[in-house]
Amino acid sequence: LGGAGTDCALDAIALPDGIIFTGYHEMYGAQNCCLYKLDPDGNQLWMQSWGGDSMDQGNAIAQTPDGGLVIAGETNSFGAGWTDMWVIKTDCNGDTLWSRTLGDTGRDSAQDVVVTSSGTIVIAGYTNSWGAGNLDAWILCLDATGTVLWQQILGGTSIDEAHSITLASDGGYAVAGRTMSFGNGHFDAWLIKLDSLGNEQWTQTYGSSQEESAEAVIQTQNGDYAVLGSTIPSPSPRQIWSVRTDAQGNLLSQSTWGQGCGYAALPCPDGGALYAGSTQDFGANFEDAFLLRVDAQDQCAWITLAGE
Repeated sequence: LGGAGTDCALDAIALPDGIIFTGYHEMYGAQNCCLYKLDPDGNQLWMQSWGGDSMDQGNAIAQTPDGGLVIAGETNSFGAGWTDMWVIKTDCNGDTLWSRTLGDTGRDSAQDVVVTSSGTIVIAGYTNSWGAGNLDAWILCLDATGTVLWQQILGGTSIDEAHSITLASDGGYAVAGRTMSFGNGHFDAWLIKLDSLGNEQWTQTYGSSQEESAEAVIQTQNGDYAVLGSTIPSPSPRQIWSVRTDAQGNLLSQSTWGQGCGYAALPCPDGGALYAGSTQDFGANFEDAFLLRVDAQDQCAWITLAGE
């Protein structure tokens, strides 16, 4: 799917009647946020696009209780600053219901989004328009009309980013990303637990004196958290890395899976998980997509690859 320019899918959800994904594509010299609907066989049903004459993209997508969709990303064409958070609400056919930019004169971006059963929208990303450091994690809660209900800016004097958010079993949220303000090294993986009103309950960092990053977080069926991302253990190249914690963020185990990075995770009924990302260690190509199944102890059950 795509044209003569650069086209990229960044997040997808599966529905009973097909797949919907968001990302960006180049049209008429500009990078626009896009939304595609495919049928169960992968045939395109429709496409929607939003943007201006600069760089705009959708980074994450979620379905709302009314059957509509929420896209969270960033825009350089609209808003107040360098980039602004961009939230677009559509109906089930991708037609726009409302659009909001959030941010100020700096760099602001939405990296992930979840929607509660009541329709509340919670976004995780980062900002340097406000906060204490170069970048700070920024968590916002919006109602179904896009009005901000609460927000939290978390971080220290350096670079701190939120990359992923998941709904917790107690009604709160777990947020994962990376921090240079706290922890042991250059960048450490960062896990933050918030209550339902966005109040911080606890925070933990994981990593060595090298560089680690968390790209995805889920809560497993047994209440643990599984964090997926990458680590760079000197002098090795970047490795796929997962961390398993208890419900309070205390480290239970960690594993590496070869050269590459993990970007997405889904819980499985047995307490295990599915991990996805890219790898250079398996397969016949420079870089392949991988799907990794782990058990409740984060041990590999199987791995499958895709690439050309």
